[in-house]
Amino acid sequence: MEPESQQRWEGKVSAKLKTATKEQAWPLVKDFFNLHKRFPSLATCHGVHGSNGEPGCIRFCAGSSIPSSSNGADTVSWSNERLVAVDDLDLTLKYQMVENNLGFRSYESTIRVLDDGEGCMLEWCFKVEPVVGLVLEELVGKYRVGLQAMAHKMEEEIESLAMLDYKCEEIMWQGEDGSRLWSNWGRFSYGVCDCQRLMFEIIAFITKRYIKKYFAGGCGWVGWTAAAAGGAMVRWGGVLRRSLEWESIELAM
Repeated sequence: MEPESQQRWEGKVSAKLKTATKEQAWPLVKDFFNLHKRFPSLATCHGVHGSNGEPGCIRFCAGSSIPSSSNGADTVSWSNERLVAVDDLDLTLKYQMVENNLGFRSYESTIRVLDDGEGCMLEWCFKVEPVVGLVLEELVGKYRVGLQAMAHKMEEEIESLAMLDYKCEEIMWQGEDGSRLWSNWGRFSYGVCDCQRLMFEIIAFITKRYIKKYFAGGCGWVGWTAAAAGGAMVRWGGVLRRSLEWESIELAM
């Protein structure tokens, strides 16, 4: 028989981002499947159901600073968490724990991004039934430390992305036989695409262009192989998190 529900604990913590606006911070908060990238005390986080950032999706989190309720001292804490609601106008995200080994029952959280002068504020509220082995003040303290660390990581990420926020002029490449590659680059921002696509096209074009001098036909696979290698180098270089808003690109052989 399930134990009777108790009056739930409630807690609220906040942390300030001094160098980021709420518009910059919100996409990172909404990145539901990648909490571990911005929450240092979390070992891993990945999606197990649905699309990232869409209500109903579920993520798996493991290795938090909150100990598991299991008897084994070396047991890794984990939880499955469902995204309940996302409000892009109010910049609010709500989720629930559906399974965990933390001893958490009837757990739900709300994270908000609030305007705060030149910067913004993260606010994290939670509700949970009393947890065996913990006191509310201790749990709130863990959330406070975690959210402050998260805010710091988000500031670092936003600052690094802002360095690539620029507008490029038209780029032209002209071959001896009139072959050309040109592109009006858009500006880098915080979207879901990345510059790997552009690198892929450039390497494929140039490789195919010069190999044609030595091999007659059937060389397309060489260009695509080289392009894939170039794309892998871009990924290895950590550029994938930047995004590119395309204006136009033309390839002519």
